[in-house]
Amino acid sequence: MKTKPYDEYYRRRHRIVGHYLAITAWIRGVDCIVLDRNDLQSLLSISNTGTDRVDQFVKDIKPWFKYDKPYYKPKSKTFVRSLFLSRASLDSYLPKGLMGIDERIARAATANGELKIERFSNIRGSNPIPAEMDMVSNLALLAAGIKTPKA
Repeated sequence: MKTKPYDEYYRRRHRIVGHYLAITAWIRGVDCIVLDRNDLQSLLSISNTGTDRVDQFVKDIKPWFKYDKPYYKPKSKTFVRSLFLSRASLDSYLPKGLMGIDERIARAATANGELKIERFSNIRGSNPIPAEMDMVSNLALLAAGIKTPKA
């Protein structure tokens, strides 16, 4: 199967972001990290959050996050509201029905305290979302043992 030149670019970027998010979750002791629409758009440098793009992103980061659950605006497959990425199955934790991101996280967390879920925006606080170059630099410094992880 022939791939388009930009497919490899997206795959590489998705894997950088996936690795960065996995390290971020691991440092915080989180099993599931939740991205909202703004997080996705900033991390991936995109404006379109349609199903094709989201599906490709989650496929590319399967080595880091085996499970995922996107939530779209009602009656829309082009406006993702949130994306739950997890190393553990989400099926028994996430409540069904329409609700906001924070309510879904709160209800999931109270259902069974075994799965630790945190919103990416809460993890980074007031810090801006890092650029791709900063993610790669941070990951390289951690891998080389020059830098240590900080919670």
